[in-house]
Amino acid sequence: MGVLRSDYMVSQSGRRPTLRQVEINTIASSFGFLSERVCRAHRMLALKFPQLRIQLEDMPQNRFMEAIPSAFARALVLYEYKCNIRTQLSKEVFDDERQLKAELARQKSSTLVLFVVQPDERNIADQRFLEFELLSRYGIRSVRKTLAAIGEENQDRSDSILRANEEEVAISYFRAGYTPDDYPNESCWLGRELIESSRSIKCPDIATHLLGTKKVQQYLAKDGVVEKYIFDDEAVRRIRATFATQYGLGVHDDDRELGIAAAKASPELFVLKPQREGGGNNIFGAGIPSHIESMDDSALSAFVLQERFFPTVTRSMFVRSGEIFESDIESELGIFGVLIGSDEKVFLNEYSGHLLRSKVASSNETGFMLGFGMIDSIFLT
Repeated sequence: MGVLRSDYMVSQSGRRPTLRQVEINTIASSFGFLSERVCRAHRMLALKFPQLRIQLEDMPQNRFMEAIPSAFARALVLYEYKCNIRTQLSKEVFDDERQLKAELARQKSSTLVLFVVQPDERNIADQRFLEFELLSRYGIRSVRKTLAAIGEENQDRSDSILRANEEEVAISYFRAGYTPDDYPNESCWLGRELIESSRSIKCPDIATHLLGTKKVQQYLAKDGVVEKYIFDDEAVRRIRATFATQYGLGVHDDDRELGIAAAKASPELFVLKPQREGGGNNIFGAGIPSHIESMDDSALSAFVLQERFFPTVTRSMFVRSGEIFESDIESELGIFGVLIGSDEKVFLNEYSGHLLRSKVASSNETGFMLGFGMIDSIFLT
């Protein structure tokens, strides 16, 4: 299972604005629930103050709150059929919300959704929305555990069932595990290993997690790679139009020397990206040449050099720490999708909401938790 988010900017680097992909997030893709609430708040303000002359049709609704809890409920039903019921699941149960709820009521499942979280979780508000929606809409219970706690509780298990508080886990939902800081000791590594080797549905599994690395994104941009998986020529053309120019910097990358030369000649046109998530790790502009020079071949191979985008700048007002500010801002649009599948079949693959983050134009980063960005709403003009 995957709750994915593909992030885009409207870049002005060419003759006309174009939508360009920044990255794809395959683990702990966050802020969907908070974004849905911000969209609601902005739509309410448009209704409350008609003098603003804002039409609701110009403010797209966000369906994250509807789509993601439903996807988790369907995944739990799939788990029960796979592991405990062992009969064929009818398509109607999976596709129809009323029949889905009826099936959950019939199963009376005692299994849990496990939230894998950091010890001092700061983004708890966004996560709690899913917990509350699963319980109130579907009667599905959740529990929160760190990787270390999972490792300690399951280290002596003799079967493939993952347990939390001695109860069976149906879905392991990672909101941690994407940064080296999440693995400070062997208990944390053991926790990850025990989740991966269990029969619980992983959101995501380790393969899907690694698909979100910058190296995979760089590889997908190579000629002929997307065409291995998508056979519609027009779809391929539209997808490729969003790709950034990228250079691999490993010793086996054909474009390594070309990329290094381009970065040294025009560093302001590039971003140097490591295989890291969570924000605050990228190197921009004038800092790139010296950073490249400071690394040996092994260290440099962990980086990808990506074309830098120059987004449209707009004037806006925003609230931070209770104060109102006015500034030039740039925005980044994230499109959520949810995927449920097995080696043999894709059960669900659909759009599931959006996230718009804006930042002060003078800042390079848009990370919300690091204080760079803010949650915003789409306004079509």
